[in-house]
Amino acid sequence: MGALAPVAKMINFEEELNRFQPAPELDDAEKIIHENVMADIRDIIIEAQALKAGKRAETETKEE
Repeated sequence: MGALAPVAKMINFEEELNRFQPAPELDDAEKIIHENVMADIRDIIIEAQALKAGKRAETETKEE
């Protein structure tokens, strides 16, 4: 008979969650995405109001 395979150690998920640190780049990306979505929503509302008033709005998204 052959040798037995070594037993793998179980992962302690509570310990892993306590050690978890989110990457700062993800926080930055989330902030940028949220700002862009808000600008898009604003542009849609402005365009809808302009169409309702019978004219086309010229919208520009402010670049930072």
